[in-house]
Amino acid sequence: MLQRGLRKRRGVLGVVLGTSQIIVRPHEMNLDPLISALLFEAESAELDFKSEQYSFEGADDRVKSELLKDILAFSNAWRRSDAYILIGVKEVKEAESEVVGITKHIDDASLQEFVNSKTNRPVDFSYNPTSFRGEQIGVINIPVQDRPTFLKRDYGKLRRNIVYLRRGSSTVEALPDEIARMGQAVSDGLKLAPILVPRLATSSDWSNLTEIETFEAVHLNSLEIKNLPDYSPPASTDHSGRTIYSVGHTNTDYFRDRAEYWRFSAKLRPIRFAVCNEGTAIASGVKLSTHVADPEHSLEFQLGSDRPKQPRREWLPIDYLRSNRSVSMNQMGPDIEVHKTSAGWTICAYFGKIQAKDTKLTSEQLFMGMTQSGTIDLPVLVFADEISNPVSSLLSLNFVVTERELTHAELTS
Repeated sequence: MLQRGLRKRRGVLGVVLGTSQIIVRPHEMNLDPLISALLFEAESAELDFKSEQYSFEGADDRVKSELLKDILAFSNAWRRSDAYILIGVKEVKEAESEVVGITKHIDDASLQEFVNSKTNRPVDFSYNPTSFRGEQIGVINIPVQDRPTFLKRDYGKLRRNIVYLRRGSSTVEALPDEIARMGQAVSDGLKLAPILVPRLATSSDWSNLTEIETFEAVHLNSLEIKNLPDYSPPASTDHSGRTIYSVGHTNTDYFRDRAEYWRFSAKLRPIRFAVCNEGTAIASGVKLSTHVADPEHSLEFQLGSDRPKQPRREWLPIDYLRSNRSVSMNQMGPDIEVHKTSAGWTICAYFGKIQAKDTKLTSEQLFMGMTQSGTIDLPVLVFADEISNPVSSLLSLNFVVTERELTHAELTS
């Protein structure tokens, strides 16, 4: 069965096919990446295209039962990831489907009341209106949920107690053994467990969740920072030639601070760790750990809270007050720990509780860098109170590193 995850390809956030899925609810994200990827997929137990809007407001029962049937069929389908109905999209086989757009939307609240007033159990779904490529389209999202779901009484062309099922690209009536297996899955509680998937969060707004990311960086070859001279401000005089003394504090380490700031900004790139709970139960005490081998000491990891600040030539008294106040008010420690060992690095990230179908990111950033082009492999383990064995996965960062000389003249100009 196809599963979807968020990956970044050629610098563009997108939802692509992969070996593990990430459930992302449409109302919680920009739908463009999801839709862009779904356009290249074929209709299945997880996807359907409708070139025209369903007839709903003012339609008779037989016509409205078509929409009801599709929602029931997807809710009962055998699948492992969310199902989607894209309305305003014309299917094109073996190519990108065509966005044709629609002129009106269905109110989600009205649709919820319509469906759930007729079924034996509540159906979990949502109707999401959105604009895509200049056209209005509707996205119906139907997560994996308890089954079987059926009508309590006849409606339109649908019969009560019949389990409608999406099988491939068709809707059929479920067989008795299929219905029995649906009920067995619920009674055994097979779905009531967290499913944790680790990811790297990147991009300026941290919306890109990926297993593999590529960064470009620059390794600055500079003079020994400790050998740089002290900074001393040029003498200033007033109109009468008298020396003017600054009321601030001169930062004699300015050149050295500048070299470190430039080196850090050019070489290291930030990520945040993310864990997605694809299951149907909360996960608590979630922790991610990784041990990175670095026998040649060519890697560098540093917390965002420890990164060097933009250096200043002088500090005014008010700057000290602000700095001390901000430190004293920050009572929360970082949720990432980094420890350097003789053999490499040990990194732990703490997430606490993650609700089912939710994704949580660390609040702290972790900066990573290499002295030469290469790959940083992060073999991660994810622990939680509700799982007996940790989840094992591999995250990777590819670095394309160029070198440049940082001269004495640049630093002291």
